[in-house]
Amino acid sequence: PGFEPGAAEWLVPDPANPSSNMRAVMWSEEVGAHRAAFNFDRNIKSNMIAYQGYLWDDRLILTYGRRVDTIKERTLVGANENIRSFARADVESGNIPDYVPAGGNFPWYTTLEWGEYGEEIENTNETKGVVFRPTGLLGGKLDWLTLFYNESSNNAAGTVRFNVDGTRNPPITGEGKDYGFRLDLLEDRLSLRVNWYETASTNNEAGGLDRGIRNDLGTMENNYFERNFASDPAAYTPDGFDPVTGDMSIFLPTSDRVSEGVEYTVLAQPKRGWNIRFTAAKTESTVDNIATDWVNWALNRESTYAGTMWYEEDLDGSIKPVVEWRPDSATGVAPTQDELVAGGFTRIDPSTGSLQVNADGSPVTYRTRLGSAGDTPISGWNNIPHADNGVNPQTMAEWWQQEMIINNIEVIKQFNGQPNPLVRKWRANLTSSYQFQEGRLRGWRFGGSMRYRDKGVIGFARKEISDGTTSVTVPDVSNPFYNDSQFFVDAFVAYRGSTKVFGEDRKFRVQMNIRNLFDNSDLYPTNSTTTGVPTIWAALEPRTFIFSASIDL
Repeated sequence: PGFEPGAAEWLVPDPANPSSNMRAVMWSEEVGAHRAAFNFDRNIKSNMIAYQGYLWDDRLILTYGRRVDTIKERTLVGANENIRSFARADVESGNIPDYVPAGGNFPWYTTLEWGEYGEEIENTNETKGVVFRPTGLLGGKLDWLTLFYNESSNNAAGTVRFNVDGTRNPPITGEGKDYGFRLDLLEDRLSLRVNWYETASTNNEAGGLDRGIRNDLGTMENNYFERNFASDPAAYTPDGFDPVTGDMSIFLPTSDRVSEGVEYTVLAQPKRGWNIRFTAAKTESTVDNIATDWVNWALNRESTYAGTMWYEEDLDGSIKPVVEWRPDSATGVAPTQDELVAGGFTRIDPSTGSLQVNADGSPVTYRTRLGSAGDTPISGWNNIPHADNGVNPQTMAEWWQQEMIINNIEVIKQFNGQPNPLVRKWRANLTSSYQFQEGRLRGWRFGGSMRYRDKGVIGFARKEISDGTTSVTVPDVSNPFYNDSQFFVDAFVAYRGSTKVFGEDRKFRVQMNIRNLFDNSDLYPTNSTTTGVPTIWAALEPRTFIFSASIDL
């Protein structure tokens, strides 16, 4: 009583970190799908037509469907603003919006206002299919045969995500077709279905194939911001992609994919109550256009990073130019305490006006020496460390060459147009169950299944490529390393009966499932070195018991 939603917060002990608290706030109205930066509201209107026709005495079945979605979206004004978007003077004077919390991207205490809806876009989804069953033809000699064909195109609205240039990613678009046959034999006690399929889609999430280019660009962009704009964050101008003052997770690299394969399904009922189902599938997938816009953006942004100038915050909160840096020597030898003190690599403690000292009275030393306002800072990414960790750190340029050019861009080039190594080629399942029809065990059903998954890629050997002047070593996607295939056995037992509930007969069902019956939970490798030695391992799901119960009311 008397509590105003959104006007106060509770501090709740954090179970994962007893020394800190979590914030909890009650809100009086919905402001989006989830409370995060760039929250959005989507309005979708759909028009649909569907047709199914049975012709030629039901031998020919035609289907057609078409749906057109009209979509418009809006975002919360200010949801992406962060304390880092404002100059220190504005923060200290309180000259910032009241919904911007220190260190956060979203208001703790204030509901934001929705912006205007953007331009409407249309997504069209269409499907066409035909099924042919030659029932009664040729004296009924082909009654066991069914032929089918289907093709479709679709545009998936999906979650709002942005390209590296700040524009919204187009919807996922795809075209596909599948075709095949089904044989119904032995008075429908045995059937075989074979289905071939082909799909092509664009603007899919790139997943692991983008080699983490988004995260590495986020690291570099933040580094660039910290070095150049510590004194005036408002002077920072992102070029679309903004992991500094916004939410990096809303930016998404994409790729195009082409897949083809075949699926086999066998259903059998050797006797009443005994059902067997076998499925197997082979998939081959090719990826292309992986994070292409991100690669081009990174290469264009390179000249901006190269011009970095180095500023740091002093102990009194002022921002000063870094005029000298003392990394380890080329042999890994660190500068001595005396060398750093003599070179002026110390700081003035604002509380004493004297040198900052350790507990033993010796001066605290740093790897950077700060100048005064107006001094020329160290500039150029060849002269500035990627991370000032003091132990022979890479320069920004060296880090960029290794992480972005070699580990990202060159690897992406190797994946483009090649079979997707993250897709297991074969999978198969066999399930069998028997339900007793009479006797003392009537109502009981027993069964089990076997699951097979093909081997998976965990790494690649290396190869050297050259453009005539420069050589780099990159993963050789034609020479992968694999982990073992996987095989599991499951089992279940179920009982279905009836009982009296409030004087009326009610059917009920109880079931116990055991996944991974033989507890095949050994560790298996998921990553390897370039020589095939596993480096990262994961555990398979252990034997798991699942009990369920239901009753018809």
